[in-house]
Formats: sequence, C-alpha cells, structure tokens
Amino acid sequence: MPHHAEPLRPSPRWPHVEWWVPLMGACSALQRADPALLLSSLDLSGAQARIRAVWDEGPEVTVVPEADTDAGRLRALLESAAPGRRVRAVLPGHEREFWAPAEGAPVRARYAWLLDQFSVDSTHWRMKRLNLVAVEADLAAGSADVTLERLDGLGTVVARVPLLAGEELVGAPDWIASRVRTALAEGTGEALPAQPGRPTVLVELHG
Repeated sequence: MPHHAEPLRPSPRWPHVEWWVPLMGACSALQRADPALLLSSLDLSGAQARIRAVWDEGPEVTVVPEADTDAGRLRALLESAAPGRRVRAVLPGHEREFWAPAEGAPVRARYAWLLDQFSVDSTHWRMKRLNLVAVEADLAAGSADVTLERLDGLGTVVARVPLLAGEELVGAPDWIASRVRTALAEGTGEALPAQPGRPTVLVELHG
C-alpha cells in the first residue's frame, strides 16, 4: 500500500522534496567537474549536512553547508576550508544536459552520477517508509553505502549500491528503495553491529 510522500523536512527552495535534495545536486556537479576531489561521506543525519572532502595527495576537510547551498557556494565553502586548494567549476551545461557517464567511465564520475540521481527527487524513499541519512563511496569496490533510516521504527538499513554507468542508474532511488524493502520482507539482509535498540541491516544490491 503506498504511503504519503510529503517530505519530513522540506527544502526551502523546493518544498515538495527533502532539504538535502539541492545539496545532492551541488555535490554531484562538483564531483563530476573535479576528478581530484572526493566528496564522501555525506552525512545527512543531523540538523545540517556534514560533507567530508578529500583531495588526492592533499588535505581532508569536513564542511557544514546550509541545506539549499548550490554548487557555487559549496565550492567556495570547500576552498575556504582548505586554503591553497582549488575546486574546479561546474562544467558548462551541466544542469541542462543528460550527462550520464559512459561504460568504463572513472568510478568518481559514476559516483557523481549516483548523487545526481539522488538530487532528482526524494519521494521514493518516503513512499517506502525510508529516509536517506548518509552516502559513502567505496572507490576500490566500485560501490556506495547508502544508509537509510526505517520510518517504521525498526532501525536502519545500509544498501550497498554498485556504481553503475549510463542509464543503469536512472531512477536509482526508486529501485534501491524497492529492493531494500523486498530484502527486508524476505529477511535476506545481513545484520551489522549497531547501537542498542537500533538494529542495522546490510542489503547488497547488484546491477
């Protein structure tokens, strides 16, 4: 039975979606533009997002942007947190084109594509009684751990999502949420260590 998809915390800019949707778009744009930078992890569990940024052979910083921070403001925030480091500007036409990475594209481009899909909408999570609380890339494994709060009060789920290319990731929130709920119903997830009273289940997804 479908559930009401009103956001838990609406975005000031786009009140029909969650507060973190514009920020996901900003992260996606910068991640795509700058292959020397990795924006991971993205922690959405608190009152504000916490974004960890790591440069190849360089510093690691954590920034706390406002909910509706766009790519330009996020870029400035990252550069101010890491003096001497530059973040490449968003690629021309990024917001107006279907830019899905091709098969064999670098893993960071495919991670940017996952973030792009998360920036499209947030209603699929709510319809499946889930709330996105963190995203963390594993470049070596070519996957990302997507942490979801279960709004039925039964703990959290970590969905291990392959970083696919092209149209394979289109509509990612919909198929991730659906497959997570199927795995929970079938009891096929793996229990992980968790805080008392907050069980956590790992669900491995495959392309």
